[in-house]
Amino acid sequence: MSKISGLLTEGFGSFYTVEVDGKLYEARARGRLKKDGIRLLIGDRVTLEKEQDVYAITGIEERKNELIRPAVANVDSIVVVIAAASPDPNFKQTDKLLAFLEYHGLDVSICINKTDLADYEDIKETYEKAGYTVVLTSSESKNDELEELLKDKISAFAGCSGVGKSTLINAIDGDFDRETGSVGKIKRGRHTTTHTKLLPLKSGGYIADTPGFSVVDLTKIEANDLHLYFREFKAYEDKCKFYGCVHTSDKNCEVTRQVSLGNIAKSRYDSYLSLYEELNSLYKTYDRKDK
Repeated sequence: MSKISGLLTEGFGSFYTVEVDGKLYEARARGRLKKDGIRLLIGDRVTLEKEQDVYAITGIEERKNELIRPAVANVDSIVVVIAAASPDPNFKQTDKLLAFLEYHGLDVSICINKTDLADYEDIKETYEKAGYTVVLTSSESKNDELEELLKDKISAFAGCSGVGKSTLINAIDGDFDRETGSVGKIKRGRHTTTHTKLLPLKSGGYIADTPGFSVVDLTKIEANDLHLYFREFKAYEDKCKFYGCVHTSDKNCEVTRQVSLGNIAKSRYDSYLSLYEELNSLYKTYDRKDK
């Protein structure tokens, strides 16, 4: 009984789709995987064996990373989408998402979408200063620079509701024809994707069509470690006067000095302070409960 290896591109119920050398196979998970507590994720590299006329998934290769919400593994690149308008940018939520992705060690870029609706230069400058690659798109138009970011990778879009993630997928390849959510009076979209699947790109690689990052949980990060996930702080941290500076005070802190000089965007620093206080308050709450 020969084994073949492939990429798990979709799963629904107990049925999975696995791509092997461009050919799609429908398969079920072998019962031993469930008994061993192994949960299959879209993006897994899996082993198939044919049992009579049915293919069974018999094992998975070691994952280089994994996310639970959305449930996807082995992601090479995340593109965080920000709308220039409709809805207006939510910097705190975007920066929280970026810290979450940095914590998970993922390669992250920024896409500013709907650039035809509003000025975007301040947004672009903010995230380029932070050290991110920034590409510009209009939802209905194809963008070669964005496609180059996705080429030959397993990638996913992330971002606040309504920023145009599904519309961007359609712009990359009209054959995908993903349903998109309208933006109503309150300037928010609606989630339209209900489960994760990998869509093959004509230029090579896959884009993960996901229901979105429904849970952005920073509680595994201690407040005093949060600065590690704001990448623009790193260039200045060793110049702070005090070892272990967490950059929440103006006193002898090089990071806060760089904010005052405009080398670190104030919106990013404001997000950092707000998230730091949330994590610090959470720690104090747990500490009181333990006592």
